Amino acid sequence: MSADSENLSDLFGPSAAASVSTAANTLAGRLPDRRTSAVDAVAANATPAARVTQQTQRSETTPTARPQTEHRHDDGDADDDLPAQISVYVLPAVVTTVRRTRNGRTNAQIAFQAITALRDQLPELVAAHRRTAAKPSAAVGPFAPQPGDRSGSTRRVLWTFKATGRNQRVLDKIVGEAGAGSRSELVAAALEAHLLRRRQRS
Repeated sequence: MSADSENLSDLFGPSAAASVSTAANTLAGRLPDRRTSAVDAVAANATPAARVTQQTQRSETTPTARPQTEHRHDDGDADDDLPAQISVYVLPAVVTTVRRTRNGRTNAQIAFQAITALRDQLPELVAAHRRTAAKPSAAVGPFAPQPGDRSGSTRRVLWTFKATGRNQRVLDKIVGEAGAGSRSELVAAALEAHLLRRRQRS
């Protein structure tokens, strides 16, 4: 007889102790183990088909991560219509002529028309413009020219116009074709040849 049964026998007598011990063992056999949850107990006794059904239900109720859709923006032509200012150094006579013969045209239109009209001559015009711009200044009395001195005939002033991204690419292409060192050099050569020569002819 176990120690628990002996204690019950002392309290209730042999027959009563046997009845109480039997009832306690029966009840303990019907109760599930506290270490196992009710869901796990049901799953352990379920048939294979029932287990598949339970797993399916769990997967349907469990939220799944939705694939993120990439939003790609095609910005290849986004700056085609955005204008940027281009600085050009030209002879003062160019600025005077532009003001007098503008006729409602923008600086950009005047620059593009000059380049277009002299497209085939641009390599020679750029070379001539470069030689003129590099002409050393004259001596002043007994003093020789110094670095930074400018000749009065080649003094230039700032002139600007705006070009969109698309037209800047066209301009850069022509800069390469003409052998110019910059946009400014190309535009200045074209403007001076187109406007000043035409003024001299008139």
